[in-house]
Amino acid sequence: MPRSPWCLCLLLLACRSSRGDEHLQRELNFFVPYVDVDAEERAVRNVLSQRKLVVDQVVRQHNFVALSASTLDGAKSAVRVISQRGVVLAEDGDTQDYFGLAAVDLFALPTTGAEGDTLLGVVQTARHQTVGCAQLYRVLADGRIHPVPLHLEQFGERACLHALRPRSGRLYTATVAWPGLSPFLAPMLEVAVAPETGRLDRPIDPGLGFRVQTGGDWVKYETDRLAAPLPGDAQFSERHARGVAQAALALAAGRAADAQLGAYRSALGRVPPGSPEAEIIAATTTHIENGWLDTVPLPDGLAADDVAQADAGSDAIDPDSVVIEPAP
Repeated sequence: MPRSPWCLCLLLLACRSSRGDEHLQRELNFFVPYVDVDAEERAVRNVLSQRKLVVDQVVRQHNFVALSASTLDGAKSAVRVISQRGVVLAEDGDTQDYFGLAAVDLFALPTTGAEGDTLLGVVQTARHQTVGCAQLYRVLADGRIHPVPLHLEQFGERACLHALRPRSGRLYTATVAWPGLSPFLAPMLEVAVAPETGRLDRPIDPGLGFRVQTGGDWVKYETDRLAAPLPGDAQFSERHARGVAQAALALAAGRAADAQLGAYRSALGRVPPGSPEAEIIAATTTHIENGWLDTVPLPDGLAADDVAQADAGSDAIDPDSVVIEPAP
């Protein structure tokens, strides 16, 4: 075994015992990867310009630089986050790429409180969707990037964050969207969210996220907004988006599934049977009936094989039986 790692450990222990923890920390910082952020930014800008991408947004803080760029026709887009560790986040969008994202965008959100940092939101828009879903990130002091969760579990599996902006005090307004429920106009709902509170022994925790504020005045605001009648010539996409938002508001208020379906259907007009609109209504209705989940959760203690056997009924064949095929 090489002796150099052991010698290094003994040297660090000797430094700690003789000069204290601060000197040890300075010695350990020598092993942290470091790049010149300004030089890295110039290199990234050069690569983006070679791809005909023009930088249209810059977020500059003491520990990172974030860039957003796009082509003049909007066909291609890119987001880069640079820290002392180099490019720690890279996302690309291309409307002509059938296997990737159609577009990516960037927004910054200054926070208040003990953390006092700037969050980055990267909006990813998939093909055939009108709005994108955003993922929040926090750049740590050592240059690493850490995702920030936004808990939207109560709105189902297809709900995602589209935008986040300051409101008042420590509250924020989040735009919740369901782009997967509509190929046309994505349903949206404005909700109030608050940052999670850290523990007393860990007041600054990079894993802390945001949670939807239960109750609050946002429910009244959204109720009044959604109560405004739609124009008589409103398209199906508008009525469908309004219906999903009304159903989500009923869900947030704790109303039963029948009330949620009633709120959804109240915004819909007549559609021809067998039309694409009728298929969208059927899929959305099933999604709401399943508790805003794509798959129905199994009861406790019941396995998937038990459900499949129960659905088969009396026509199910015992696996231990012998099947005799009829003669031709």
